[in-house]
Amino acid sequence: MERSEYVIPMLYRELLPRNLPWARELDALLPSFEHGVAHVVTRRTDDGETIVNGILNEPSWKPLLSEADASVYVLHGWPRATNPRMSLSLADDALLVTLKCSAGPAAGSATLDLFLQEAYPVPLSAAPALHIQYAYETSQVIAQYGTGQSKEESHDCEFALTRDGAVLAVEGRIPLKTLDRQATGINSGERWRLNAVLTSTDASGKKTAICRWGFPDESLVRHGAVLILD
Repeated sequence: MERSEYVIPMLYRELLPRNLPWARELDALLPSFEHGVAHVVTRRTDDGETIVNGILNEPSWKPLLSEADASVYVLHGWPRATNPRMSLSLADDALLVTLKCSAGPAAGSATLDLFLQEAYPVPLSAAPALHIQYAYETSQVIAQYGTGQSKEESHDCEFALTRDGAVLAVEGRIPLKTLDRQATGINSGERWRLNAVLTSTDASGKKTAICRWGFPDESLVRHGAVLILD
């Protein structure tokens, strides 16, 4: 059923707004993993500018990260032993992303793959997923819309990674125009899906996942974690 192009959009656009009990039970099964929902906070104009440097010292990030276990604005990842946490916020012109995890490998080999998609267009295929890949070693950011499309280097997206002892931190800025929302903006109440994986590559070229968020197969973003825009 969840593979249908129309059932999931119908659930969120038609059935849940009617407060049908059985629809809420169905919603509880999607996504079918723990901690699969997080809210995206809207930045206030007095929060100040976010400098994408991976240090995460802006005042607006601190309440999200300091209350990571309880906050609805924190998306927990796997494996639990590395305490992976991700938070997102919406500025006037961009979606801001931060993530942290413990006991990571050397930062020089780290790569982040982030998949985003509007959650419930009709049909689902009407909104292709955005795949952003950030490689720390080269500082290159690649953006690709939809499967089979060409990958292009993005000079608009900004990402940075830092390492403090055993803790890896990544900070990113994705402009609304990269999300194809420059003209319309992103509205309160919208839902998006997200998958992300942070990997390391050893000298032989073997890739190992450090931590991940959302569905285990990150390319299947329609089954990913749910982001609710506040």
